[in-house]
Amino acid sequence: MNLRQVKPNDDLWPQVGELFPRAVAWLDDPTDDGDYRFFSATDESGTFLGGSVIDLGTLVFGPLSDLPAGFLEDIEVLEPEHRRDR
Repeated sequence: MNLRQVKPNDDLWPQVGELFPRAVAWLDDPTDDGDYRFFSATDESGTFLGGSVIDLGTLVFGPLSDLPAGFLEDIEVLEPEHRRDR
């Protein structure tokens, strides 16, 4: 499996955007100050398997406030045969 970051001008952007329309909308929201990173997973032949969205930023609460953090916002795997049950 291959993992890589996907940006709006990337060839896999339409597929990633289709999986995460809510997160893509955050990019256009001027009131949202999140720093979102989108990632794709493909198999060796380049078939799109799924993706994830990570929000990079700082915690805004508690004793760890102002520390850098990453939040896994969403993850999606397309076909059941690509999922592992553990």
